[in-house]
Amino acid sequence: MENAPDAQLDFSDEELNRILDEVEQWYARFADTGQYQRLSGYAHLVGASVILYFAEYLYTHVGQAPQEWTPGGVEEVCMRVMPSKIAAGPEFFSAAPDVLTAFLDYTQEAGLLAQAPALRKRVQQMATDMLAAAEDEANWSMSKVVGMMALKAGVDLEDEDQMRHFMQMMNIRFEEQAWQVQKSKDADGKAGADEA
Repeated sequence: MENAPDAQLDFSDEELNRILDEVEQWYARFADTGQYQRLSGYAHLVGASVILYFAEYLYTHVGQAPQEWTPGGVEEVCMRVMPSKIAAGPEFFSAAPDVLTAFLDYTQEAGLLAQAPALRKRVQQMATDMLAAAEDEANWSMSKVVGMMALKAGVDLEDEDQMRHFMQMMNIRFEEQAWQVQKSKDADGKAGADEA
């Protein structure tokens, strides 16, 4: 089953937007620090996405606002939710622990999250396992399967026109396959009737 916001959580779009605004402001200040500058160029490209997905999923799937983040919640998001939902190559999941670690260092130094050291430690413990979880197709949601197919086809997932065209082509392919299967069943049924 695809990961979706937990219906049992007291989820609200207003609270999610507040959390994302807050974390986005933290990230903007983090981007001016030495911790950020030490990250790789690729980590700079994906850093904001890593942090915002992380914050979003901790709220929507675990029910935790930033001041409530726990090592267990971080593990759930890093090992199950992000690998299941985010359609990205291995470089994204290799960079994610570095981005999260540096960001959590910043939140500790800035006095934003008292629990940052425990969260950072858990991220470091999972770094290799997070990449393995993301590469294991058994963990993928249906939306990630489609996203990964699009990536393999060279589609820019951020380009709405490319994605729309890709989905149209996939629909045509599925319809053709369904028609071929039905045609084969009809032919098998006719052959069975002729033999009787």
